[in-house]
Amino acid sequence: PGTGPLYTTDGHKLWATQLEETLQTYDADIVLFESCCHYPGGPAGSPLYVNDQGVTVQPGTELMYTEIAKANTELVNIARAHGASPYWIKLPPTTAGSIIYGPDIAERVDRFNLLLDQLDAPILDWGAAVLAQPNVASLRHPDGIHYTDAGNAFVARWTFNQTVRVLAPTP
Repeated sequence: PGTGPLYTTDGHKLWATQLEETLQTYDADIVLFESCCHYPGGPAGSPLYVNDQGVTVQPGTELMYTEIAKANTELVNIARAHGASPYWIKLPPTTAGSIIYGPDIAERVDRFNLLLDQLDAPILDWGAAVLAQPNVASLRHPDGIHYTDAGNAFVARWTFNQTVRVLAPTP
């Protein structure tokens, strides 16, 4: 599914319902989660999240990060309930001057990554993997956050080697 935590429609938690629907359709062994970068009400223009206590969660607040941490845990639990191994992707820091998702994007990526350390799930550190490459500039898009085609190919291979190849039975 392609939504982030705290996105809702008609009172339904999209991050949870889309994952449930996907895992009911596909018998996944592994679920990869990438947590980035905008929040409802931001560039996407969708409504702000209202938590279980009826409080509207404003962008960039401590409450936003608290609610995202809860949603992250919910996603891990859903994946495990369907027999899949959840993995979270830790993103590389944004490059200097990146403002594609607003002026606080660098801090937001850092905070999202810190939330992952609280989860009971393995972390795949794309940041460390990408930044260790001698050709790192060719892997990152000029917007400072996305990958180039070469970067996408690199993280796909690297992720495969860290997950599927490790979990696959030996012939």
